[in-house]
Amino acid sequence: APIDLTEQLEQVDGATKRLHVARDHHRLFLGVGWSPVTSDETGPFAVTIQGDAEVLLPCGEGDCRTIAVQLWSDAGQRVDITVNGAHLDPLTVGAGWSVYRVAIPASARHVGMNSLVIGPQRPVRLADISVDHAVRSTRPSE
Repeated sequence: APIDLTEQLEQVDGATKRLHVARDHHRLFLGVGWSPVTSDETGPFAVTIQGDAEVLLPCGEGDCRTIAVQLWSDAGQRVDITVNGAHLDPLTVGAGWSVYRVAIPASARHVGMNSLVIGPQRPVRLADISVDHAVRSTRPSE
């Protein structure tokens, strides 16, 4: 039977989960193209060391409609985003740390592990990825 990792992300609130690169078991979600996790005065991060760097995102039913990616760049640049082979609109990343929201169409995501590829022109740092979490109503249907 397959292993379900969709509940391994850190629950931030009822609507958000987080992949935090400094958490030991979250490092396992960093695929090829990343440096080992390091830190500076602002906190922990991983750096892209290849043209494309993959993050494995576990998504439950209805999750991952949008994600927020916390990136640092030394200068403005274009960053290509691909999810499960589908090319999304590229990000324009400014200098310094910022959070960039990315909408992932239903046709590009699925329940289970999803491949998020970040393709910068020059190396960028990744700190966290926040994933929207499908909130299920506990009220009976009317």
